[in-house]
Amino acid sequence: MYQKPNTGLKAHKFAAISMPHIVIFTTLVVLFAFAIFTSAPSKVALVNNEGKRILTLNYDTGSSFSEGLAAVRRNGKWGFIDNRGILIIPPTFADVGSFHDSLSMVIHHGKVGFVNHQGEFAIPARFDRGLRFSEGLAAVARGGKFGYVNSLGEYAIQPQFEAADIFREGLAAVRLVSSGASAWGYINPKGQFVIPAHFESAGRFVGGLAAVKLKTSEGSKWGFINKQGEYAIAAKFSRAESFAEDLAAVQLNVDSSGATLQTASLHKPDAAKAWGFVDKKGLLVIPPQFQKVSHFSEGLAATLMGNRWGYIDIKGNWAIPPMFDEAGDFSGGLAMTGKRSSKGETARGYINLAGSYVIEPDAHVVKASGFSGNMAVITVAKRWYERLNPF
Repeated sequence: MYQKPNTGLKAHKFAAISMPHIVIFTTLVVLFAFAIFTSAPSKVALVNNEGKRILTLNYDTGSSFSEGLAAVRRNGKWGFIDNRGILIIPPTFADVGSFHDSLSMVIHHGKVGFVNHQGEFAIPARFDRGLRFSEGLAAVARGGKFGYVNSLGEYAIQPQFEAADIFREGLAAVRLVSSGASAWGYINPKGQFVIPAHFESAGRFVGGLAAVKLKTSEGSKWGFINKQGEYAIAAKFSRAESFAEDLAAVQLNVDSSGATLQTASLHKPDAAKAWGFVDKKGLLVIPPQFQKVSHFSEGLAATLMGNRWGYIDIKGNWAIPPMFDEAGDFSGGLAMTGKRSSKGETARGYINLAGSYVIEPDAHVVKASGFSGNMAVITVAKRWYERLNPF
């Protein structure tokens, strides 16, 4: 996407996988981080979906609400506040994640553990790496191997994998290394392989389908499999993302007219890669034409055409014409957008599904989260905070 977000998590501690299809689109789902005024003092503000400032708090930065709590940072340490701005968990952790299954992953003294809503360790910080809880299990690593623990910190699946992802729809992608070669497959909550490990990369199941990468006669291609490991959509795409709202983003090779090219035609001077969308039958319902895309959320998807972002509907029509330098996913009926001035400053605000500003753009907004319920967390430069009536 347009910019990888700064979620406040150290990749070397929290990232267990290296799969481009996950990295690209999570950039617009969890937190929209935009690094300007990085040397300027900042404050955290809570805003509602009517554009009103509820509170301004003395923290350096913050992230989206999850399960009623939002992470905030002060003096390099992270804690959590509730939607009243009350500090629930004091800033004591080097890094934190969002809450899932009532637990948040944290880094404490260089190790990964999990705390509850009161900030108490449900699982002591003893792991080298980890991922969030999902469907009652969390992938964790010690000594270079990943296994899965339950909410009590007991191993449900013993450490044995080189890499692992979260469980979705009863299956989790894991990577094995054998004879120097690595491959991804899928296990169930008992640790049994349901789909053998033979993919170059593997995504999460959504709506019964998962994007996978496999070597073909035309090189490495992406397609979609069902839970039996059968191809529901043939491997023919340069890239493929998970389904969202029954559509999945796929990348194909096209020429200047937009026509899809086969591998043999890629020597054409005007050959390029473009993104479109397929349905669950594999039909290309929105032809490849965009340089970058997000997934669909609340009926719209952010797409990059030329050098501007806009939003398309499920038929591929522009619902909001391309006019933004930054564009986030819709959540709670609002999406963060940014426009860059000739001076290089980006003014960020929130638009509704009709493209009208609910929260007017302001160049002092350093970071803006998606809405959870009717609340969002923004980080603003101190000089903005000191204005008498910022909203």
